[in-house]
Amino acid sequence: MDENQIKALAKEVAKEAVKETFLTLGVDASKPMEVQADFHFLRDCRLGSEKLKSKIGLGIVGVLVTVTLVALWLGIKAAINT
Repeated sequence: MDENQIKALAKEVAKEAVKETFLTLGVDASKPMEVQADFHFLRDCRLGSEKLKSKIGLGIVGVLVTVTLVALWLGIKAAINT
């Protein structure tokens, strides 16, 4: 075998290995546009969940601050009335 044949064989073996790996992972590499759309969807889901987490965290902080201020206000009001 000459060098070009070895390179061609190595390239073919690598392509087959990648195809089998993707198939094992459940990805149909013969439809690259669908695979890209799937990964885009997954990225959108991840980014959306990150935004949701931050909004929920801000909401919890807002509720805690409000509860603290109300308790403080009621304590001051009770102290003034006694």
